[in-house]
Amino acid sequence: MRLLTTLLIYFCLLLQAHAQSSETEGPHIRVALVSEQSQLQAGQTQWVGIRLQPEHHWHTYWRNPGDSGEAPSINWTLPEGVTAGEILWSAPQRIPVAHLVNFGYEGESLLMVPLTIDKGYSATSVPLKASISWLVCKEDCIPGWADLMLQLPVTDTEGTPSEQAPLFEKARSTHPMANDIQGEFEVSSDAVSVSLVGDLASDEWSIFPFVDGWVVHAQKPTIVTEDGRLLASFTRSEYLLQPPAEMQWLLVNQDASRVYEVSTRPASLMPASSDFSLASAILFAFVGGLILNLMPCVLPVLGLKAISLQKGDQRTQGLMYMAGVLLTFWLIAGLLILLRHGGASIGWGFQLQSPWVVGLLAALFVAIGLALLGDSKLFARISGTGQHLTEKDGASGSFYTGALAVVVASPCTAPFMAAALGYALTQPATTSFAIFTALALGFGLPLTAISLFPRLHNWIPKPGPWMLRFKQAMAIPMFLTAAWLLWVLAGQTGFKSVPGQDSGPAFAVSYTEQQLQQAIAEGDTVLLNATADWCITCKVNEQVAFRNEELRTLLASEGYTYLLADWTNRDEAILNLLTGFERSGVPLYVIYKQGRKPKLLPQILTADLVLRELRAAHAGAAIESSPGQPDS
Repeated sequence: MRLLTTLLIYFCLLLQAHAQSSETEGPHIRVALVSEQSQLQAGQTQWVGIRLQPEHHWHTYWRNPGDSGEAPSINWTLPEGVTAGEILWSAPQRIPVAHLVNFGYEGESLLMVPLTIDKGYSATSVPLKASISWLVCKEDCIPGWADLMLQLPVTDTEGTPSEQAPLFEKARSTHPMANDIQGEFEVSSDAVSVSLVGDLASDEWSIFPFVDGWVVHAQKPTIVTEDGRLLASFTRSEYLLQPPAEMQWLLVNQDASRVYEVSTRPASLMPASSDFSLASAILFAFVGGLILNLMPCVLPVLGLKAISLQKGDQRTQGLMYMAGVLLTFWLIAGLLILLRHGGASIGWGFQLQSPWVVGLLAALFVAIGLALLGDSKLFARISGTGQHLTEKDGASGSFYTGALAVVVASPCTAPFMAAALGYALTQPATTSFAIFTALALGFGLPLTAISLFPRLHNWIPKPGPWMLRFKQAMAIPMFLTAAWLLWVLAGQTGFKSVPGQDSGPAFAVSYTEQQLQQAIAEGDTVLLNATADWCITCKVNEQVAFRNEELRTLLASEGYTYLLADWTNRDEAILNLLTGFERSGVPLYVIYKQGRKPKLLPQILTADLVLRELRAAHAGAAIESSPGQPDS
């Protein structure tokens, strides 16, 4: 009896030791709970993971296992104040097994999981308990389960790397990276087609669906890349009865050095693919740059500079003005492209989404206004910049005028300009810079031409006493611009009620993708208005078109939905909406109707135009696009 009791105690101790072990060995596989750090830091997010080591020629599975198999799962038991996130999956392989194709990992893999410890966590250690299930397969498959435990100390300082840290670094090299790829899908009776736009032409790609049951995995998709666009065609699965609202895919290049997660929307809810060529994009950008000179923030600055060109070396001043325009456009374009490729959610006019930038610009316009009024003593230090930018003679003054003109023009997008910029930001960096250069040349041309061709000076009135009165009058739009920027600043910092900011009519609905899909599904005619407080064109359209009582009555009536997408502050969902229409900034006006492709409206609106398009969409009629604005 004593011997039996001893054996039972020994057996229980063995079970307890197994339950508290950080690793286990099953048929054809070793599984371990590992940590990147030897100790954890409170108030930080660190990485732990499940290390799977199947025997040679055996494999485990990705999140979508393919034609057969099952993805591993983890159920955590953690103390209060400690939370575990979702598994971060490495890029899988296609694994043929007989007539099937699985998605998974031949050889070792690491399922990385973020672990967050609250700052107020007071215990000296964290017991990590994970219930893990897996399936390891060759021709046959063997399921496995284990309860693993890992006890890690907690400190207030940064932990040191553990022996397993290299495993985490290796796994990261095949994790999805930030990208700005845009795409759509289309489902026919026997195929699923995916179209993606981005920097994709230089590689051979594999594409994996996130969800089983969309496509036939055993039939390799046809993939074609051309001019930065990837087209993939899959055989439709018989289990795909109703296309989803969104399809997610994993793109993996040949050596897994580039891995991207991409979400695609149905083609019926996306604009038609752009037919832009580089030549047409450059032309649109150049014309848009010309028109940008007429915007209300820019025109006073250029008017004053045009008058001052009648003194000094006019040719040099004109060329330096163009240099200021070009350099500033290149700096903004370079920063915009760099941040977007780094995963930031930004577009044209992104700097005005920062309250700091808006506040500094407001102060600058006040300083310029004071300088124009002649108050150069009390505000000498502040307005010195303004004097250099608006009225100083010589090359340096012309250069800074060009730079200022670009900065104050950023809230505006002229007709033709939005499509060109949207196209530019989906192209490689060299193409993007070519389009931004065309925009800069168009913007800088009028004033530069006046300086280079003396005959054009006849268009400018001769110097006289009127110049002083004109200069003082130009202070008024400067002060008005400063007031407008302060109004924008109030909205950005949460003081909307102070300046009486208009959040739209009472019947307006704040944009979300869910609201849009719901309104379309219910059969409503949807007008989407993507706007921002710092967008001058948007505000002009709101006064000219959206204040119209007949239009407001129609939008408030049954069967219509008015969606307002406010991009005053940074919003990734709205940026995704814009880039889906190959736009990099606001305004954007779109009419949606179930069964029809979205109708893109011009950037300059009238109430009659909007009423006509809304009624046509509601009645199901096809209206010809207005000149220069092709139907999407």
